[in-house]
Amino acid sequence: MGAGWRGRIGRGLRREARGPSVADALGRALVCALDDDLAGAEGPLHALVARDSSQVTAYLALGRLFRRRGDVGRALRVHQNLLLRSDLSADDRHLALRGLAADLARGGYAERAADAYDELLSRRPRDAVALRARIALYRAGGAPERALGLVATLERLPEDERGADPGPSEASLWHEAAELALREGRHRDARRAARRALRLDDASAATWTLFGELEAERGRSKRALAAWRSALERSETSSAALLARLRSAFAAVGRAAEFPGFLRERLRARPDDGGARLELASVLADAGDAPGAEAELRELLRRAPGAGAAAAALGRLLAGERRYEEACEAHASACAALGALEPASAEARA
Repeated sequence: MGAGWRGRIGRGLRREARGPSVADALGRALVCALDDDLAGAEGPLHALVARDSSQVTAYLALGRLFRRRGDVGRALRVHQNLLLRSDLSADDRHLALRGLAADLARGGYAERAADAYDELLSRRPRDAVALRARIALYRAGGAPERALGLVATLERLPEDERGADPGPSEASLWHEAAELALREGRHRDARRAARRALRLDDASAATWTLFGELEAERGRSKRALAAWRSALERSETSSAALLARLRSAFAAVGRAAEFPGFLRERLRARPDDGGARLELASVLADAGDAPGAEAELRELLRRAPGAGAAAAALGRLLAGERRYEEACEAHASACAALGALEPASAEARA
C-alpha cells in the first residue's frame, strides 16, 4: 500500500513537471477570456502549444485571442499556418478559414475577406457566422441588394443555428439600397427599392419618409403628402424634419389651412407627441394666434417640464408680446433644460 501511494505521488509530480493537462489549460484560458483577461488567457494557450504542437484547438483559440486584442498580424499568421497543415479535420479547417476571414475583415482587407467568406459559404452555405459577416461586407461595400439572398438563407435557418443576432431584414436592405441609389442620383432605382421595402414592411416610418422624398422630387406633391402622412401614422413621436416636410406638402397642394387641424388630430391620438405640439404652436404663432400658441407651449411644458425647445419658443413668443419678465423666466428654464445655465459664482452673488 505504501509503494502504491508513493507511485501515485510520483506520477502526480511528473504531470506537474510537464504542466497542466490539455483540459486544464483550455479551461484556464476560457475562464480568463470570460473575465475579459485576454493577457491571462494567452499564457496557458502558449504553454500548451509549446508543449504539444498538435493542439489545433489551442491554436484556433490563440488566433481569436490575438484578433480580439487588436493584433491582427499575429492572428493572420496563426490561421494561415493552420491552413497549411495537412492533418486538420474538415471542421478544424473550416474554423481556421473562418478565423482567417474575420482577421482579414478586421484588418481592412475587405476584398480578401469577402473571397474567404465566399469560399466558406460555398462549402457550408448554412454557416450563420459566415452569412452574417458576408452580409455585413456587402452592406459596407455599398451593395446591400447583393446580400438579399444571404439574408433569406439566414432567416430560413432554425433558431438554434441562427444565433441571437437575427441580422438585417430583407426590407431594411431594400431601404438601404434605396438610400444609396438616391445619394448616387439613381432615382428610378431608388423608387423601385423603396417600393420593395414597403411591400415587405409597410410599418416602416423611415421608408415611407424616403418614399415621400422621392415622390416630391418628381413633383408629385399629393403622393409625397400621402407618404409622409403614412410615415407620421407609423411614428410614436414626430420629428421636426418630417413635420417640416408635411407642412410644405400641405402648402404645395393648396391645403395649408388644413395643417393646424391635421396637427390637432394627431395630438388627439397622441397627446404626448411633443414635436407635433411644438409645430402646432409654431403654426399658430406664424398665423398671429399668440394666445393659441402660448396655450400649446404651456401644455407641452406641463407634460414635459424639461422641454428646452418649448421653453425657448415660449420665451420668444412672450418677448414678442412685450412680456419681458415672463420671457426671461422662460429663457432661463430653456437654458437650464439644455444644460447651458451655470450656477452663479460666489463672487457674482456678492
